[in-house]
Parts: sequence; C-alpha cells; structure tokens
Amino acid sequence: NLLTNPQDKFIIYGLFNGISGKENQHLSNLKAKDIDLENGKIYIPDRVVAMDEYMKDICVDMLDPVFGATYYRYIDDKKNNLCPDNYELNFKSEYAIKSRPTNMNSDGLEPMKKEGIKTRLHKLSKVTGMSLSSKDLVRSGVMHKMNKIKKTGWTVVEIKEFLNQNNFKMQPFALQKLYDLKYGN
Repeated sequence: NLLTNPQDKFIIYGLFNGISGKENQHLSNLKAKDIDLENGKIYIPDRVVAMDEYMKDICVDMLDPVFGATYYRYIDDKKNNLCPDNYELNFKSEYAIKSRPTNMNSDGLEPMKKEGIKTRLHKLSKVTGMSLSSKDLVRSGVMHKMNKIKKTGWTVVEIKEFLNQNNFKMQPFALQKLYDLKYGN
C-alpha cells in the first residue's frame, strides 16, 4: 500500500514470484506480450509463472495505457523540488517495465538496465522502510511457495528437487537454514 506505481509493485512482486534471471534480465526484458492476463500466465525464458489475483491486478494496472502511463515520484525522490512530481512513460515500448524516457534509452524504448532495477529497489527500500534486494525477494518467494506445499520437515534432498522442478538456481543447504529460521523446523 505504500507504493504508488504499478511498475514498482510489479518489480517487487515479480521478484517474489521468481521473475528474475541472471542480473534480473527476465524482469527487465519481460515484454508486455509475455504477460497473458486471460490465462493468468507470465512467460519467461526458463518457465511459465502462474499469476495469482494480486499479480493480475498489478499487471492490469501496469499495462493500462492510461492508469499505468504516468510514473509518480516518491517524496524522498524529489530533490529540492527541482524534479517534476511525475513523468510520462513511453507506451510505445514493448517492455512491461518501462524506464524513464531519456536520450540514452531511445526515449524509453529500451529495456530498463540492471542498474535501473537496483536503483529502483534502493529507492523502494527507503519508501517501504524495508531492505529490498532481488536475491532476498526471490528467496522469500521460494520459501513462501515451499511453506504452502509443506509446513515443516523439508530435507535438503526435497529442497533440491523442488528447486530443480521449478527451475530456481539456489543452494539447497543455505535455503534450508533460512527456511528453518523463518518457519521453525
């Protein structure tokens, strides 16, 4: 509820749902056409991500050329009132996450760079008061999915199988330790 922009919600919830890839390439290179609202699926290179209702709502807002066309800056993002309160995103861009139009990104037609995602997460960390990193968001989402399947008793072998089946690249031993700390095993 602290976030104004659907793109920001999508970045955080997308990472939580495992839309990342190496250096967040799956997230930054995701095209609007890869989001299938009708069937509730997001197609990324190594798998299909099923959307829940919250993800669908975010995607509908983000892809709406009226509601999602304006990016609103957060209060801490306005430097001495020299920056405008908002800017228009280029909806001619084929990418789901649109970057601020500049000369350096072909007026917003190119995908957001990895530094852009990092910078956005850093700003969103300030807004939410939480530390938001790509790795931690993906890991939290994986542990959430694990907990929905089975509350306790995950072995390293089961975690390794789960990670392989879902095409997640993580260390099962480290994930088991974090899971046990979070959910108590």
